[in-house]
Amino acid sequence: MVSITERTKLIVGIDYGTTYSGLSFALSNAADFKDIFPWTKYPGSSSHSAEHCVKAPTRVAFMDENPELDENAWGYQVEPGMKTYAWTKLLLDKSALMSEYDDPDLYLSNGTEIMQLPKGRSAKDVATEYLRGMKDMFDDAVKEHLGAHKIENLPIEFWLTVPASWSEKAKLLTKSAAIDAGFATRSIDKIMLISEPEAAAQLALKSSLHRLEDFVKPETGVMVCDCGGGTVHINLINHPTAGKCGGTFVDRNLFRLLAHRFGDAFTSLGPEQIGPGSAFMDQFELKKKDFSMKTPSRRAHRLVLHMPDLKITPAIEKYYERRSSSVLLTQEDYKKLFDPVIDMIIRLVEEQVNQIKAKNEQPIETVVLVGGFGSSPYLKERLTEWCQLRIIRLTTPISGA
Repeated sequence: MVSITERTKLIVGIDYGTTYSGLSFALSNAADFKDIFPWTKYPGSSSHSAEHCVKAPTRVAFMDENPELDENAWGYQVEPGMKTYAWTKLLLDKSALMSEYDDPDLYLSNGTEIMQLPKGRSAKDVATEYLRGMKDMFDDAVKEHLGAHKIENLPIEFWLTVPASWSEKAKLLTKSAAIDAGFATRSIDKIMLISEPEAAAQLALKSSLHRLEDFVKPETGVMVCDCGGGTVHINLINHPTAGKCGGTFVDRNLFRLLAHRFGDAFTSLGPEQIGPGSAFMDQFELKKKDFSMKTPSRRAHRLVLHMPDLKITPAIEKYYERRSSSVLLTQEDYKKLFDPVIDMIIRLVEEQVNQIKAKNEQPIETVVLVGGFGSSPYLKERLTEWCQLRIIRLTTPISGA
């Protein structure tokens, strides 16, 4: 890491996401992307797949609801079968209306996994607890990289990302949650908000300038397509559009498909077998990350899942391999899981492009694709095809989506 001088500050980025969250830091005099440290040693992550090593699941479990816990759990510490709370970030903005691009089944979700709150606790309380875990982790991380003696008098700027479409109240609630969690408690520290598309655009521009001299031309428009796990945000200046149709909805399509094929033998399984963080879903996450129609495979993908109540018939044998106790998913199966979600994302992008045309504003010539789901090869393939037909350049930050 670069040297520390009297004018040096520590810059910390906190990405509090709907499904996954991350933290990175760098000294203010850093001159290169290699001097930025995205934290990867999340508590409990070693027992899960490494797909999201730079981020941790945005999930919280409280010890007063889980007798096996001695303290509240967050991220990878939350195990399948625990009473957990996820997607609670969306509840911070109660003024956000359901858009036409929301998944129609989102609000029909049952159980405690999605958009539920613990009794007597608010969305801000849940956010505070999660961010408190990140703060404790950050303290250990920065001491490991800089040394405890070097940070005593080192000013820290914390930059917390928030959706551009959020109300001011929701943004302030998020900032308040971070402060209550222990961020920026010293007089020399500051905490500031930055919109997610602005942060994404800055990353894309700064990481791409060396490879694309004409990345952005004067008098042209740039669109940021932020595809996360639970939400998709399409952003231009003063033109935010959002829909709840992110990468997690591919998981939902998987559950619908398997419920249709296997019935109660699948749906009766508990969260330990098929819930977030289970071995089955970890397998699927790895397959989902690599899925591409450019590298088709005739061989069905195998996901190990023991279903004791499943009766093997000739019809079932097409979808389940008894010998390996594995669910079989073909390339076409995966395509059908992805397509409805990607179709909705493309509709969001197309609507924004058409609105700009109708208003005779600066034409969109560049789409910047970011976010966790933005790294999906198949999403890139579909969106690239759409952009090429309209002579629009699609790019992703060189350091990753």
